[in-house]
Amino acid sequence: MKRVTAVVSAALCLTLAGCAQAGNDQRARGTTTSGPIQAECADLETKAGALAVVANGLSTGEATVNQVRSAGADLIDSFADAAEKAGPDLARTGDALQRVEDALTAQPVDTKALREATNEVRTTLTTDPPPCTP
Repeated sequence: MKRVTAVVSAALCLTLAGCAQAGNDQRARGTTTSGPIQAECADLETKAGALAVVANGLSTGEATVNQVRSAGADLIDSFADAAEKAGPDLARTGDALQRVEDALTAQPVDTKALREATNEVRTTLTTDPPPCTP
């Protein structure tokens, strides 16, 4: 779970205004902080959906905590990829993802908070400013 925390921290750093230098470094490498990143957004939606399914499975006994944490790590990795391209445009998604991580690290896993935060991630992908809005 330490790796997950490090990935979330790095991804959130890229999305928050306090890391403007990271954004400047991205532009220097030729990447932008806006524009279409539809493949990354679709992957985020897919991973958030998968986590929602597994989180529901945990509640019904059809999934294990390890499966939930694995799906959460996949979502966090996907966010890191998208945040690298999108920068601050995904800040709300990053905030919701932090709540996903908090629910995953709770002992025991807080399945209600996990479902709520996962749904929030999915909602922010369609309501945040571009690049993930249709």
